[in-house]
Amino acid sequence: AGKFGGFQESDRIELLKSVELAGSIQIDGELQPSEWSEASEIEMDNMNESVPRLYGVASPWNGFSDCSAKVKAKWDRDNLYLAFRVTDDKLAQPYRGGHITLGDCVEILLSKNQTRHLGEKNLTTDDYWLSFAPIPDREGACSVSAPSNVPAAWRKTPAGFNIEAAIPWKCFGDFDLMNE
Repeated sequence: AGKFGGFQESDRIELLKSVELAGSIQIDGELQPSEWSEASEIEMDNMNESVPRLYGVASPWNGFSDCSAKVKAKWDRDNLYLAFRVTDDKLAQPYRGGHITLGDCVEILLSKNQTRHLGEKNLTTDDYWLSFAPIPDREGACSVSAPSNVPAAWRKTPAGFNIEAAIPWKCFGDFDLMNE
């Protein structure tokens, strides 16, 4: 939602509305319709939202098939669940650990108080930046940025790849789901 490292009032900010999970989600990267059908979706399909980066520098965007994604969210008492359907013409992810953002990955910035951040240039203590990257030679296995204990999985698709993750609410510190 905006410029790398901060938000501007002119930035397009979309809220992804999550729905409460009825049942369960298997974190396997499959994105089963029975698990995700009623969840709303945000499409990241323009250059400002889906900028491919090579070594941290924006590289040419060649349209939807080069780099775009659809994101869905659900929640239950224990986790925030995310599903990413990524369209990417070539999977390029040779990195692990803290360097996964240098290759193909999905990144999400979550904030416990997102409206307070309009106009701020820096992340604050109530912001959480997570990155998920497929490990190309181990389908199913994902590299996850801090916190690394977030269950995540990926699957190759004809158009790119899917990623599913279950982010425990306890990752957000004193966040109280029932009072937020």
